[in-house]
Amino acid sequence: MKKKCILIAGISAITILALWFWYPVRLLQVKDPGSGKVLVQWKVLPGQVFTYSFTHSYELQPVWERYIITPEGSIVLSELRFKALAYDDKEITYPKGFRIENGTGVISDIDLNYRKPLESVPIRVAYTVPQKLSIGREEIFLTSLAPAGTLLEVRVFQGPRPLSLVKEVITWMEKNNP
Repeated sequence: MKKKCILIAGISAITILALWFWYPVRLLQVKDPGSGKVLVQWKVLPGQVFTYSFTHSYELQPVWERYIITPEGSIVLSELRFKALAYDDKEITYPKGFRIENGTGVISDIDLNYRKPLESVPIRVAYTVPQKLSIGREEIFLTSLAPAGTLLEVRVFQGPRPLSLVKEVITWMEKNNP
């Protein structure tokens, strides 16, 4: 009887471990499509938000783009914020969800009103203005990832946990080995 309980517990533990190990994980990746190299990645869940912020090169004012990870693994723009200096015809351009808060133009509920899922978000690293990606409490400036002029791709990768663990180890080794 005791051996049977140990056998059942062992099989259960192995089954749970195998399910956890092979359960897919989602990663938000910043990738250089030219080289195919993943420059940075974060584990994400459906509904999680990330922000791309930059300084507008002409008006020299901040712009914030807020994106949401969908349950299907795509990316949807949900909100855009910018300093409203000379913006006309806002009601015509964005009939739903436009407002001004303390001098900042806000277009909200883009994901609900316009629902355009994206496979990736292309971003070219700027020569003249700061650009930053934020997810949770982590922030990274794009110039720390690639030189100005480089086209980057922000995308969601979904795959088995072992593959993501291998990629994390490779990324760690590349960062810590000269």
